Amino acid sequence: MWKDSVNSVLRSTTGYELRRPVDATPGATADTARERKAQAARLRAVRRRARALRQANQRLRERVEAAEQTARLSHRGISMPADQAERALAELRPIPSERLSLTDIANLEGTDKGTIGPSEEWPAHNYTDVYGAYLAPWRDRSITILEIGLGVPGDAWEAQIAHGRNEQGGGSLRAWYGYFPHARIYGVDINPATHLDNDRISTHVVDQGDPAAIAAFLASIGEVEFDLVVDDGSHRPDHQQITLGCLLPRVRAGGLYLIEDLLSNGRGDGGRGRRSYSADVLNTRRVLDRFRLHGAFAEPHAIVDPDYCAAHIAEITFHVPRRAAPHTEAVCAIRKSAGPGQ
Repeated sequence: MWKDSVNSVLRSTTGYELRRPVDATPGATADTARERKAQAARLRAVRRRARALRQANQRLRERVEAAEQTARLSHRGISMPADQAERALAELRPIPSERLSLTDIANLEGTDKGTIGPSEEWPAHNYTDVYGAYLAPWRDRSITILEIGLGVPGDAWEAQIAHGRNEQGGGSLRAWYGYFPHARIYGVDINPATHLDNDRISTHVVDQGDPAAIAAFLASIGEVEFDLVVDDGSHRPDHQQITLGCLLPRVRAGGLYLIEDLLSNGRGDGGRGRRSYSADVLNTRRVLDRFRLHGAFAEPHAIVDPDYCAAHIAEITFHVPRRAAPHTEAVCAIRKSAGPGQ
């Protein structure tokens, strides 16, 4: 037929040919209809599978986002949902403070030293579980406490912790006040904190990175000796080491010196930490751990009068209150010797 001739020419010249009309017999029409129905069914099945896959992917994304959020909060500390935290605090509020643990009081005051913290956005560090083991025997004694770094708002430093249950800052100072009913408490910060002053709390403006400023503060309070010193200041390793060297002579024999938030933020550590990095000295953990192991401070360091410190440190203990991984000890407890060389 002529179509065959045309198709033969088309195939030889273009590679194409005319389409043949569909056989319009009743049997062919029924086959075509069944095929169309089968194709429609297959298309619906594909669409259902695609929809199920999209839903599964969405659930997976939500699980990944939740896991990432948990990981971020776990890295910073302990996180508790707001409703759960409020229920826990409501149970504590009616109880007399003398029956509360240091962690209970820290949680009520909104300091991140406890296990709840000032808000859900600022998780806690669980330091008080460590501190309670050291400090419980001193609870009813007339001790003298000094804390460096109060987390109060001001022009010299943006205190991000001053929010939520710790809106005006100073939550840890209030926790010491509640836990030690007979203690005399000194607090120093680079920002003024006079709103915390009361019958047993006295605050002072001091730059802990300036030995002269620390010396002026010590001169202003007379011959006071401290049973407990807590460094929760800038977290810079040079500042931590300067402060230790300047203050250890004022720690009473057998007293305790605590350094918080030990970071990998010194020379060779990569410059991590918000305004807390120093390229001039090794991080404080390395400096003190070398002394613990070998009897000499790792260098370079910024410890003022290292010979005095070496002669009067009886014991150094590192603690990991949040997570267990190499070189992540967040707290250092230094016990001063009972006498020179002891």
